[in-house]
Amino acid sequence: MREFEVLFQDGLRTGLRRHHRNPRNTQALVECFNLRVTESGLEPFVRYPMPFNTVPLFWPFPQLVQTGFRTWLVERNEEQSLFRFYMVTNEGGLEEIAVVDDSVYGVDYQRWSAADFGRHCLVGNGKAYVVLQGDTQTVFVTGATSTLPLARSVCAFRGQLILGGITSPWYDCNESYVAWSKIGQIDCTLDASNEAGYTIMPGGGVVYKVLPLGKSVLVYSDTEIAQLTPIVEPAPTFGVEQLAPIGLCSPHAVDGSLTEHVFVDLSGWIWRLQARGNLERLGYMEYMIHLDPARLVVTRDHLTGDYFISDGERTFLLSPQGLSEVGQHVSSIALLPGGPVAVGQDSYDYEARFTTDTFDFGFRSLKMLTTIEVGADGFVPMRVGVDYRGPRDKEFVRLRDEEVNEMGWVTKFVQGTDFRVRVRTPQAEQTFVDYVKIRWKMTDLRSVRGIINAAGLRGSEEV
Repeated sequence: MREFEVLFQDGLRTGLRRHHRNPRNTQALVECFNLRVTESGLEPFVRYPMPFNTVPLFWPFPQLVQTGFRTWLVERNEEQSLFRFYMVTNEGGLEEIAVVDDSVYGVDYQRWSAADFGRHCLVGNGKAYVVLQGDTQTVFVTGATSTLPLARSVCAFRGQLILGGITSPWYDCNESYVAWSKIGQIDCTLDASNEAGYTIMPGGGVVYKVLPLGKSVLVYSDTEIAQLTPIVEPAPTFGVEQLAPIGLCSPHAVDGSLTEHVFVDLSGWIWRLQARGNLERLGYMEYMIHLDPARLVVTRDHLTGDYFISDGERTFLLSPQGLSEVGQHVSSIALLPGGPVAVGQDSYDYEARFTTDTFDFGFRSLKMLTTIEVGADGFVPMRVGVDYRGPRDKEFVRLRDEEVNEMGWVTKFVQGTDFRVRVRTPQAEQTFVDYVKIRWKMTDLRSVRGIINAAGLRGSEEV
């Protein structure tokens, strides 16, 4: 009987499928756990050290806030109704520097954002500011002042303080406004110099986040994305324009660098926005809808360019190549002298596993799988299973997993119309996979009325 083979390789370089209506025979995965997608295939997800696990977990806290000269750890102590701020030392220790008490400043579970001015730093969350001044490391906590309103989000941009979502009385502003300070000062008072100012978002939504991107500041709200662009003539100010009517699913659903941002919208789509103006919908809604949008946090590893999207119960890793799911729930990441560290919690699920999307080899009649080969480095315990179905209106049936032999293949005799191949191993830290090869035979030729074209997936060839 004629035998054919299919090389499944590109799907290991792209990770989870971007849309639940993926066409049959598309190289993509429907499951990918504790693995990281790379341009060479799947590699192990290496868990981050969590040295601050003595700090209480109250998702999305604790939170690491890193600026150019220092790293902060923000703890939410719900029993005492307060936030504690620590400075992380070069040795990885914690030095308490400030307390923000609910009874004085109120409470808001908005994560804290930082405006980094080098030796000076301002951290706020809409209820209070923690300010660090100069080389003397003077720290104080304050609410709104006569020159500085409270805001949900803050950032620094070319020597000016940018405020997003004004939460305290300030002229006619509210949470739909952004404001900015005078150049070189933390003073937002309007005067004849026209350096300080404010404006409302074009769509009037609640501003969640302000983040620099290239030569502008991006403003994210629950209804839109807007761009603040510096204007020099006829007077220094900022112009605002709407980039897209796309709202964030939560106040914490965006992070990024000066060259790109990644965010999750209200519908659960993941987007990438680049400094050169490219706005791309990456997809993945079928996975994001399983996360609690109110708890969803996006955080970036600035060393690798990876993004972690988590609600504290499930976590997805978006590498530059594609999406996978991991068993460590990362709230935030910081780069210390000894390497990157994270805060969050661990699921203690260390198994690595992935499952291909549906394929029928471009042939709707019955056929039989015969052998599955797994191109993996090293000898690790690895098992392969198959999900199959006959009529298209039936659910997939899961076959028992079989151990892959020491040469990397397993014999699987299963007949059906549609198939998915599953691979798993208990040793995720040793799992490097760059291809899966599937061999199959035609067993039902009733639909054939001429020359057979069984090319199937890209990379298929008759053997």
